[in-house]
Amino acid sequence: MTSVRVYCRVRPFNKRETALGDLTTAVAIRNDTDLVFVDRDKLYTYDYCFGSNSSQEDVFNVVGHAVIGDFMDGFNATQFVYGQTGAGKTWTMMGIDSQRGLIPRSAALIFELIANKPDGYSCEINASYLEIYMEKVNDLLNPDKENLEIKESRDKGVFVQDLTSESIGSLEDVYNLLTRGDKVRKVASTNMNAGSSRSHSVLSIFLVQTDSKGVKKSSQLNLVDLAGSERIDKT
Repeated sequence: MTSVRVYCRVRPFNKRETALGDLTTAVAIRNDTDLVFVDRDKLYTYDYCFGSNSSQEDVFNVVGHAVIGDFMDGFNATQFVYGQTGAGKTWTMMGIDSQRGLIPRSAALIFELIANKPDGYSCEINASYLEIYMEKVNDLLNPDKENLEIKESRDKGVFVQDLTSESIGSLEDVYNLLTRGDKVRKVASTNMNAGSSRSHSVLSIFLVQTDSKGVKKSSQLNLVDLAGSERIDKT
């Protein structure tokens, strides 16, 4: 297991850029791992680079499968995307029904792997959903819980005090949880994105697996959709 993996995804031109007419590509991908800025001949190396024609499935097959494998093996894991407003962060993490992103594909794989566990195995799975907005932690499953405290203990590690946690048993449960939370998540319109996320969101999935001998294995998966990495008045 590798502790940290870093990937790069190049998005295609959006409608606004296409209408402006200048479709000069600023970067080029070499050997699947190297990203070159053409005008500066500056090279950056990643674990993998996805071109503008990459599909949601392409990204998940490389990124998602590895992370979920670690999670099911009992390791804590996190997936998150970073970039400017309009870079495609929420698209990569959530997508749409016909082109699902990392979060729904990850949840689907988790339930698939649980269903294929041998006889005698049991799994308990819960989830929470929060946002970080203006340096305050808010519970997206219970809008009355705002400005929650971040705590740390020897048993739990880092956790959010009084954050709602709900039992989930299917992909549909995950979709319902996300739909409820997204109704109260902070968004705003920018020149780059009409529905830009203005808060960071974290969907956390907690899994406790018990084998036929009663041995328990616990792990936590954090699926993070970051807000744009700039001030809203700059976009």
